Amino acid sequence: DISKLNILNEELRSTGDVIAEENAIMDAENKIREENIKVQQQSKLYDEIARTLKPKLDKLNGLLSDPPGDEESFRELMKYSCVLNAYIKRFSNLLILSASSRHISSEELRLSFAESFEYISLMGIEAHMDWELNEYLPIETALILYEFFEAVLDISMVGMKALLVEMSADGSEIRLNMQIVDPRKVIAYEKTKKYLLNTNYNIEIAFDEEEKTEYISFGIKRNGYL
Repeated sequence: DISKLNILNEELRSTGDVIAEENAIMDAENKIREENIKVQQQSKLYDEIARTLKPKLDKLNGLLSDPPGDEESFRELMKYSCVLNAYIKRFSNLLILSASSRHISSEELRLSFAESFEYISLMGIEAHMDWELNEYLPIETALILYEFFEAVLDISMVGMKALLVEMSADGSEIRLNMQIVDPRKVIAYEKTKKYLLNTNYNIEIAFDEEEKTEYISFGIKRNGYL
């Protein structure tokens, strides 16, 4: 008489089905928790991006909300807005990369500069970039270099005739050199001192002016972030 054995097998199959259902439910719950964590992290990152770039976003919105009436002024406004928008996009991308890694390839930073240069050239500015940096950088260093570059542009771009940027590195520092021909405003210590006040980094900034050309040297010492 195997009836008891059949009953036992049926109970075991039922138990197995219940366990399988419970495991499936647990897997689904785990996936939901993982998705919720990912969504929360992304939301926090996007909030940080919006907060960090709010001054630039407000400025761009202000420019586009009240454009000038004449065609020439409107064209120049749109060119300037494109430069600002390129910075916002590329800086956001660097911030997104910072969420997954503490270091990035210098090629990512070069691409950010290169896109800004494309739109700078559209403004009739003779722009040239020499890039001799080829290594992995702390993401904070990349952000500071690109932010400083944009800060200089923001002050001097309108009316600028030419721009030369050199990015290089040696055993002691990462260096950004800028040469600006006929800047609208002279870049001064007061305009950039916030970068020196960042105690997490050992930064040096030097300025020189000669015959309507300004020379700016911005260096981050390697011992300031290693």
